[in-house]
Amino acid sequence: MLEIPEEIKELYRKDNISVDTKVKLKLRFYGDDVDTLYPYETLWPAEDLFPEEHEGEPWLTIENDQIVTETFNLTESLSSSDEMEYGSCETAKFEITVADIIEELTGKEFMASITIGDYEMAFGVYTVESFVRQADRRKRKITAYDNMRKFDTDVAVWYNELVFPMTIKQFRDSLCAYVGVLQSQQTLVFDDLEISKTIEPEQISGRDVLQAICQINGCFGHVDKTGKLVYVMLQQTGLYPAEDLWPEETLYPSEFGSDGQPVEFVDYYKDLQYEDYLVDGISGLTIRQEEGDIGANVGTGDNPYIIEGNFLVYGKSAVELLNIAQSLLPYISGRIYKPATLECYGMPWLEVGDAIRVRTRDDMVETFVMNRIMKGTQALMDTIEATGSKAREEVFGINKKIIQLEGKSAVLTANVEEVSARVTDLKEETEAQFKITAEQISAEVKAREDGDTVLSGRIDVTDSNITAEVTRAKGEEEKLSGRINVTSEQITAEVTRATKAEGELSGRITVNADNITAEVTRAKGAEGTLSGRIDVTAGQITAEVTRATKAEGELSGRITVNADNISLKVSKGSVSSEISAETGQVTIRSNRLVVDSTNFKLDSLGNATFSGNVTGATVTGTSISGGTITGTNIYGGDDIPFSATRGRVRIGDFYVDDDYGRHIFQSYDEVTGMSTGDVSRGQLLLWAGYGMSSRGDAYFLVNNGGQTHVYGSLWLNGRNILDYIESSCTDDCDCDTGYEDPCDICSVVTYSGPMC
Repeated sequence: MLEIPEEIKELYRKDNISVDTKVKLKLRFYGDDVDTLYPYETLWPAEDLFPEEHEGEPWLTIENDQIVTETFNLTESLSSSDEMEYGSCETAKFEITVADIIEELTGKEFMASITIGDYEMAFGVYTVESFVRQADRRKRKITAYDNMRKFDTDVAVWYNELVFPMTIKQFRDSLCAYVGVLQSQQTLVFDDLEISKTIEPEQISGRDVLQAICQINGCFGHVDKTGKLVYVMLQQTGLYPAEDLWPEETLYPSEFGSDGQPVEFVDYYKDLQYEDYLVDGISGLTIRQEEGDIGANVGTGDNPYIIEGNFLVYGKSAVELLNIAQSLLPYISGRIYKPATLECYGMPWLEVGDAIRVRTRDDMVETFVMNRIMKGTQALMDTIEATGSKAREEVFGINKKIIQLEGKSAVLTANVEEVSARVTDLKEETEAQFKITAEQISAEVKAREDGDTVLSGRIDVTDSNITAEVTRAKGEEEKLSGRINVTSEQITAEVTRATKAEGELSGRITVNADNITAEVTRAKGAEGTLSGRIDVTAGQITAEVTRATKAEGELSGRITVNADNISLKVSKGSVSSEISAETGQVTIRSNRLVVDSTNFKLDSLGNATFSGNVTGATVTGTSISGGTITGTNIYGGDDIPFSATRGRVRIGDFYVDDDYGRHIFQSYDEVTGMSTGDVSRGQLLLWAGYGMSSRGDAYFLVNNGGQTHVYGSLWLNGRNILDYIESSCTDDCDCDTGYEDPCDICSVVTYSGPMC
């Protein structure tokens, strides 16, 4: 528990209604890794708090104005198992969403601090594992882990190069230096215990080694708010009194805090759930190499704790194991607590492993902080959990048997929740695992070829699902996978191949009671995404192909077949063409229609060329060229006043018909027109002004007899010829007597009446 003045704790307990109680988070990113914070003894006061190796300014600082409110979440565990598991080394996860950060933070390390009023305190050192953009593109979620993650590395080379024998203190110092994590200055129970080399691993995790160190010392590994590895020892609780000794405070013999470690009192909370029973304290200890081995046993067998398969004590004699067990038992026995879940105001000074007392109206709940989730900012809340059954239901501490020899290992796990077996051959780079739980059976095999190609196969069986999957990954160049999934409603088969050259290709078939779907997809940067899909149901078959590229947008083609309709549709963006064939009807919809055949052609602009006949009711358009048109009605539209009906053709105000037994082209009022005429009957061929003269005859007419008749003025070259004749005649001219003896001037014009 961090040493924080009580007046600061009171600020966190208050409602956030003033400047003094406003909570501020700050993330500082430095150029190099943050080794630890200084001064780490108290983390106090604010003005003295800075990274030990970084007295300068950070290259990036994120504060409340760039932190999305209430998105902070910190998850910590002392032991995530349902039962207290000594030796656990859990990683803390830090999550928060920030806005308007343009720098790439993945892999970067930062120091977090929390401030209330004018008091700033350290809140841990974390490394960003993911920096993911959210739906709101301005925002990104940071997911980071503390320095415990640095132990998740292969330390086989380090272990095999150590010079044994050495003490556990020398062993853990060397391990922490190898992975790059500083330790707190603590003395463990078996720091002076001398160990020798007991295994020949070709691969072993640094965290597995740290867990073995913590387990044999009866403690837990944890990274504190300074970024240092600390070894957490649970404080002594003593025997819990009978319930009838309460509420007499003087008769409450709990030993919480009796060993000098602090206890946090919680009087106000949002919710508290706790069991009626107490978790029995460990009463005995057994240390053995493997199941069936007698090993060393101390204490009683009422509620024993068993350490099995810890390679640090391999090869120890019975007397040595007995001495180790006797020395260790006092550090793990007698820890009694109530399983509880507490939701209350945020307590950033609290750490996993701390003891807390929660006062209720008629009870006092004493427990440990085993799991803890802190979230929010201005509404900072803590959810604290401690689990455990009354008596231990599992027989092992770490609950695993590890046997390693020449790079081979076998790990067997057996408890009420699962039975599993894992066999690894590091030399051959193969691993097989089989696991059974109440809900699932799974089997998995992994192998590596040529040091570069990884092969894996996995089968999972549950009460509702069977899944089989095979994967081959060759470096960064190629990945192949196949997957079959079977449920009571559906069967799915999928194959995927991802290569740098071809992009990602995948094929998938899904079968259920009313549908069969087959789908193939190829995604390649240069070409975009190409996919094909066939869907079959009892009533319909659908086939679809889609291509999406940056240059062309999305193109798709689709064919649908059912009992009533066959349709084909092709789309590019908002432009589409569709053909639909139904009973008694075929429909074509398109922005542009092109037909190319021997006798008929139609281009994308709507121009049609054909050599046959057009037969129908109505033709509407601008021009018709060539061929024969037979029909009832032809309309040129508003721009071209043209129509044709049976026996009559109209062009503007003129029409042609055969109403008189001959072909006549005349205006609708018959004033102007022409006719082929009837030669034998002397019909007129051309006329104008019919019915407009006083006599009712045409002003101008020509017949097939070579006659031209003019009633009115006759103008030639701008002169009225008749006026000219009248003014030019002599007094003795016989023009007015008819055609007998006409004068020279009168003879120019054929005239049936008086000329002058």
